Amino acid sequence: MKYTINYILSGGSTSPESTSIEDLPIAFSIYEFKSSIGLVPKAIEQNIKNIDRCKSGAYKNGDKSETFKFKTNYETKKVIFINDKNNTQFNGLFMESKHVHRSIDDLIANKNIEKIKDIINKHLNLCYEICIDRQYNIYVLDTDNKIRTILESLLWEKFTDYKDEFNTHDIRGFLLDNLKKEPEKEIYINDFLLLIDLEKQIIGDKFRILQDLAIQVGVSFRNKKLYPYILLKEYELDKTQLEKFERITNSLNDIKAPDGRTIIEIHDMLDEKKSQSGATGHQIGTDFENLIERTPDLQEHLVRTVDELEPGSYTTYFNYTNITSDIDMTVVKK
Repeated sequence: MKYTINYILSGGSTSPESTSIEDLPIAFSIYEFKSSIGLVPKAIEQNIKNIDRCKSGAYKNGDKSETFKFKTNYETKKVIFINDKNNTQFNGLFMESKHVHRSIDDLIANKNIEKIKDIINKHLNLCYEICIDRQYNIYVLDTDNKIRTILESLLWEKFTDYKDEFNTHDIRGFLLDNLKKEPEKEIYINDFLLLIDLEKQIIGDKFRILQDLAIQVGVSFRNKKLYPYILLKEYELDKTQLEKFERITNSLNDIKAPDGRTIIEIHDMLDEKKSQSGATGHQIGTDFENLIERTPDLQEHLVRTVDELEPGSYTTYFNYTNITSDIDMTVVKK
């Protein structure tokens, strides 16, 4: 089957031409960009999938014609490139992203500390073993704006210092202190502590009415917390139940922090920050990819360092896909 390349891409064809899948150039290397050393296990999985899925060709994400520009094979080099230039993602909480917010909340509430310690130790050891294995071609954009192999990087020094120190501290205090190095997380932690303190005021009639209504609609709970109220917000209540719920709302709005915010407002602000965390992390990764794509000197330095190719001897492609695959950057020799 023939595919027609009928549009212009940076570094690509400037005139219409036809090519078959068999004639597609083979990618010299593919890159996975990450904003944290804690994401190297995920990067390895993505690189393996990308190599496999793009053996039959890859096209630019969003290209409706799905015109293939290159393909991969077993010789294509897999590279991981970590951004530590701004020193913002080294917050001391090493675990899979899906566990982070639950663990932060547990740390603040002083719950499941040994479980958190175990999860982090396992992830630290996994990341360490991956990084010392040179087959994974891991490089870092360091805080001094220089590109280095992971084992020669400033990031590696920070990581190994942290790994060595982790089990010599009060884990809860150590982790919270590290998290507070990021201003947004410090605000989150302080507001969560404030919420815990305010929840102690849900007693007497406030809690009894809340408890009665929760039991009526089948909401289960164990402690005198705000979450039965939050769950009730999602239920369809009849007129009598709704009137009772409105009384609960008015009663809870009387519980306020020194700055005037109500307990419900503080909860909703925390909930909003949780919901935005995934988008924030994705944006950090996208910004890193855009930085390399839009900074020719950095891009050239990266390819020269990692692939040992001279300018003019290769073409770079960004955000290429085959079905569900997505390659952050591809280098194809001319």
